[in-house]
Amino acid sequence: MGLCFKKASDVRICLSARTFGIALLIISGISAMDGCSKSRNRLRADWEIKSDSTFSSLASSPQLQEGYKVYKKYGCILCHGLNGEKGIKNANAQTGEEIPALTYVAEGYTRDELRQQILKGLKDIPKKDSLGQTPPYRMPNWKGVMSGEELEFLADYLLSLMPKGEKEEW
Repeated sequence: MGLCFKKASDVRICLSARTFGIALLIISGISAMDGCSKSRNRLRADWEIKSDSTFSSLASSPQLQEGYKVYKKYGCILCHGLNGEKGIKNANAQTGEEIPALTYVAEGYTRDELRQQILKGLKDIPKKDSLGQTPPYRMPNWKGVMSGEELEFLADYLLSLMPKGEKEEW
C-alpha cells in the first residue's frame, strides 16, 4: 500500500507510505531552512543598516568612530547591543537577568576605572538566586588582546553613550 503517481507517459511511480513521509519531511526541512536563511539574512541586513547608521552619526568625531569600530571588532555589540542600549538575556544574572546596557557607563565609572574593567573583564557574574544556575555569559578580559590605542578609543566611545542632558543626581 502506498501512494502512486501516474506520469503523462503512463509510467506509474509508487511510493510506500514510509518513503512518501520521508520525502515530505525532507522537502519541508529544505523549505524551512530556506525560510530561516532568508530571515537570518534579513536580520543581518537590518543590523548592518543600523550599525552603518550609528557609524555615520559619529562622523563629526573620528575618535568616536574608531571607538565604535573597536566596539564591533571585539564583539561588545553582540552582548551589549547596537549602541550599548540593551544587553541580551543572561539567565539568573543579578542584573535583571540580562547583560547590562552601557548607556550610563559614564555615571558609574571614571575613565581609568572603565579601562581597568575592560582589561580585567568580569569572570564571576553575581547570581540573582544563589542556589540557581550560574549565568551563562560573562565579560572576557581583554588584557593582552586589545591594544592601548584601541582601549582608549573604546573608552571614549563608551563614555559618549550617556544620553545628552540625562545626568542622574544622587
